[in-house]
Amino acid sequence: MQEAEETQFGFVETFASPLFSPEFKVADLRKQLTPNMGQAQGRVLGRVLQPLNKQAACNLMLAVNIQQTCIQTKRDAIVGLGFESEVDQQKRQQKRELEQHQHEMAMKPPEAEPAPKPKPVKKIEEMVAEPKEKSKAEETLDELCRDGFQPVLTAAGEDYENTGESFIEVIRDGSKIVALWHMASPLVHIFNEDEKPFFHYEVDGYGGTLKYAPFGELDRVKAKYPQSQMTELIHFRSPTSFHPDHGMITWGSCVPWLELAQMMMQYHFDYFQNRAVPDLILFLKGKKIPQKDVESLQKQLAATVGPGKRHRSLLVQVPDPEAEVTLERLNADNREPFAELWESVVLQIVSSHRVPPLLAGVLISGKMAAANELPNALVAFQTLYVQQHQKVFELVLGRTLGGPDAGLGLTPQDFKLRKITDQFDMGQMDTMSRMRETTTESAQKGRKLADGLKK
Repeated sequence: MQEAEETQFGFVETFASPLFSPEFKVADLRKQLTPNMGQAQGRVLGRVLQPLNKQAACNLMLAVNIQQTCIQTKRDAIVGLGFESEVDQQKRQQKRELEQHQHEMAMKPPEAEPAPKPKPVKKIEEMVAEPKEKSKAEETLDELCRDGFQPVLTAAGEDYENTGESFIEVIRDGSKIVALWHMASPLVHIFNEDEKPFFHYEVDGYGGTLKYAPFGELDRVKAKYPQSQMTELIHFRSPTSFHPDHGMITWGSCVPWLELAQMMMQYHFDYFQNRAVPDLILFLKGKKIPQKDVESLQKQLAATVGPGKRHRSLLVQVPDPEAEVTLERLNADNREPFAELWESVVLQIVSSHRVPPLLAGVLISGKMAAANELPNALVAFQTLYVQQHQKVFELVLGRTLGGPDAGLGLTPQDFKLRKITDQFDMGQMDTMSRMRETTTESAQKGRKLADGLKK
């Protein structure tokens, strides 16, 4: 009796080509974002441990495109529009006068005598001969920065959103401020001194550890820690109950979704790289095929990974009539649900950032947006998120560069940041708002009530 031949197995190996480098792989970065429980420790003497690996948090911005979109959208909404100018202030005053007049008209009883013609609201050109488009703060601080103060403020805003805090370095010549630089947040460590509430900052460099003074405390820190050159830092900290000294990121809950987004992209990248295809088993049945033919078939299968990422077909000819070749797929093609799943992942990430989907460029399929959806979303975003963080920058800049220690001739009122809701014409964005338009507003725009809805 003839013994059964042994079953032969052969594997076709392909080379891995990861889409993401280790520096931007969320699976690796997530392990470095484990929070340090600073709240439970109280005030720690000496160098304070940072609440997380801030460089890893910065790298996450470049790991997934929607993460970068959300970070930069919040950055631009908070500090990207710059400070209010005289023109902005005049526009706000004009708007207030309009609203006050509308209120007075609405409060008058119907049986009262016709109200006198409203006092015309002065136009901006009449109120200020040559209103300044540039704010006083920018005019003063631009001279202290290589490319102007706005790039420094924008860089600080990006660090603020990426790591929960940011820093601006202040360089003096004697008592005079001569330069303002951005200091990268991951480099700065807080050092609590023995006596409360004093502290200073430390930065590790190639020449050793350098000490930096909080703004306005340069003489005190220099006397206690002699150093040939010492500068000051302005510290912007995101409000948090998690750590008594450092700020904390506000989007930590979306990190698992960022990892899932990368996995989805890697999966589809593998498909188009043609190294995960074919997912199949090739059966050679009926008769034992010579080993050299099996090896040849393995090489031919490996060659299906075509040049230029093209898929190629393989034709196998077996001369023995008793041999049979069967091809079985291991799994079905599940690439079609990518768009649907990707939309869900993106919405979870945007929701964690508290950014309106439309503002982040996310369109929800099958949903027809109402005419007032974007204006309402902008108002909610400005009120519930942006305004709270703008107050941090306005307060800190007002107390530092707008205070007497700076000697720049600025006041806290000069650091009022522009709001995104002030930069849009809500009447043009929302057709419903024009239906609610009062007669006073219509008259100001040149409309005549006798003409009805015609302009």
